[in-house]
Amino acid sequence: MDIQQNPPVRSWTFMVYLAGDNNLQDYAVKDLDEMKLAGSTADVAIVAQIDRMSDSVTRRYELHSGTSLEDDVEAELPETNTGDPACLIDFTSWAVEYYPAHRYALVLWNHGSGWEEDDIYKAAERMGTQPRITRQVMRGIVSSKKRALFRSSLEWYVEDPERAIGYDDSSEDFLDNAELKRSLEAVRLRTGRAVDLLGFDACLMNMLEVHYQVHELAGVIAGSQEIEPGDGWPYNDILNTLVHQPDLTPDQLSTAIVNAYIDFYQQKFPDVAVTQSAIAVNRLGPVVAAVDLLKQELGPDMKDWKWGRLHRLTLGHVLGAQKPLNRVFDIAPFPIGGDANTVWAAVVTSQDSERCTMVGPPFRFIADLSDLDHCWGLLISGQSGHLASRHYRDGVKPWFEGEYHTMLFKREEVEQNLEARLVLSPTIGSALTIDSAPKPGSTPEIDSTPKADAA
Repeated sequence: MDIQQNPPVRSWTFMVYLAGDNNLQDYAVKDLDEMKLAGSTADVAIVAQIDRMSDSVTRRYELHSGTSLEDDVEAELPETNTGDPACLIDFTSWAVEYYPAHRYALVLWNHGSGWEEDDIYKAAERMGTQPRITRQVMRGIVSSKKRALFRSSLEWYVEDPERAIGYDDSSEDFLDNAELKRSLEAVRLRTGRAVDLLGFDACLMNMLEVHYQVHELAGVIAGSQEIEPGDGWPYNDILNTLVHQPDLTPDQLSTAIVNAYIDFYQQKFPDVAVTQSAIAVNRLGPVVAAVDLLKQELGPDMKDWKWGRLHRLTLGHVLGAQKPLNRVFDIAPFPIGGDANTVWAAVVTSQDSERCTMVGPPFRFIADLSDLDHCWGLLISGQSGHLASRHYRDGVKPWFEGEYHTMLFKREEVEQNLEARLVLSPTIGSALTIDSAPKPGSTPEIDSTPKADAA
């Protein structure tokens, strides 16, 4: 160990906390070797701590190119518990003290599972036949080559779908989100400010719920909202960019991480679907406000959130614009799918508790261009605007179910299928009468002949 007592202040200190006391330990060593390909410089310090399953020693490194991994060891500690926030706090405090910088990046490397937390080890004990899930049994169970949903591989075998990070199989412990927040608060206390970039080299951690927990403790967060393959981040590509451009801002570095990650998997594993994103957490305000509004409108349980409860259609009659007549004349509101960018085009432009205004196609028409006498159509409100007519709203159900009726254009076909005839004569002073009870076999007509006593 050869650490300077008055170390220079660098542009960046890039800290990686490798919780490898689980089935990912081989990937952890591989990633250390990738970091060494870039190596620390006078402007960038690359430091790491790793706890492995194969021994009882935790090692800290300042990683350099052109040396062996053993040469880069700066400290050896007894067996640690990476699921204990004190362990993460101690590592970051050590890195900040001996490798001060203008900017700090902290990467948490492990399994991960996002926003919920649960003691998966106790869950496994409850579900297992043995009184205790031992380290040896875990080693026999875990064999996945992927990072199992940013959680310990063991959780594939239990039912509790809870979330956290920093799983340590030897200690049967993990960092829940509250402990992660506490650890980052300690970093802020030590440095006097939030960490500039927080990285999750793990699965499922780039979730709004996780971001909100730490939104005051990091400038930018980089990570995946989906499963990460076992190879994780391409550290050589990421850190080569940083050491050659030590003046990168946190936003620029996070962009470089995303680009390097996507490029790596597209080139090396084009059949593997991956995600990676960078989030400026100081801009979460509008998103959080939207989620709060959804909670008010739809309730606290997200399983009950349905698009149709917010996206509704009212077929408004002209007389229904005057309340409370809307309750008599308006049709609905109905829950409706779609939006402005779907084939089922439907955009709600305004709504209150009783009436929703929507932009969309009330009349649907399908034309057979090879035979224009055979077309199909449907008007959602039906063929009548009269409240008492049986055709006032008879188009609603088939419209929602995607049904159509044949459009008739030839006179003989219209006459054969005629139900009622409306005759309009534009004569001043005329009145309309409707033969509402036609004789069997006759056609009902609307008579619009002038009345002698009409004004």
